[in-house]
Amino acid sequence: MKITIDEKEYDIEEVVSDLILLISRERDAYKRTLERLSRLGNGDIQGNSDGNIIAQKVLNDFDT
Repeated sequence: MKITIDEKEYDIEEVVSDLILLISRERDAYKRTLERLSRLGNGDIQGNSDGNIIAQKVLNDFDT
């Protein structure tokens, strides 16, 4: 299926596919950042600072 915007034709399936890929990449980057924040200042283990705990709480809800 095609759609025309400003005289340019787009395939809707390709546009949706590109958007899904973009959203997926952004989500992955966001999750990686939260994982790093949850361990900031503690090497490979999660920390107990306010920032660590906030990131941990968000990560716990991230996939639900």
